[in-house]
Amino acid sequence: RTSVLAQFPHREDLRVGSDFHMWARFAGCHKLANLPAVLVMVRRHGQRITAELEDQVTTVRTGIYAAQLETLAIDFTETDLKRHFMLRRMHKTGYTPDRDYLDWAETWLLGLQAANAAAGLYPEPAFTHELGVFWAKTCRHGGAPGRFLASPLSHSAWPGLWKLLRRHAPI
Repeated sequence: RTSVLAQFPHREDLRVGSDFHMWARFAGCHKLANLPAVLVMVRRHGQRITAELEDQVTTVRTGIYAAQLETLAIDFTETDLKRHFMLRRMHKTGYTPDRDYLDWAETWLLGLQAANAAAGLYPEPAFTHELGVFWAKTCRHGGAPGRFLASPLSHSAWPGLWKLLRRHAPI
């Protein structure tokens, strides 16, 4: 509804990420869902503004993540924020997580799950499912299928795992 969205206006001072900022704030107060059909296709090309302003994108996104983590009462460092940011960027950057990153990611994602269980901020089981999918992608990029299967995070990833497998190389 327009009246609800009016409570979460775009921040016009943000040259990049104002839409992400709005939806992140909105998700903290309202339920969100994806429509089953694609309504808009995104243009991706080398001259788009986000490609030119990658540093600003990183700054805005990590700021949004920091606010969400604070709302969940999670203690974090700048390194945690950078690593959290990388959870969504591995496929774009070609990053291959090492064992240290895998150790951090599993502990981090389980911590997010526990914090949300205590705070009740994001709807379950959708939140835990997304954490499981992030874990699946991290293990796939790190070439650690056994690590994926051994973690309790793998159980929550199964509902969307086959879709993930069809889109990408096997985990």
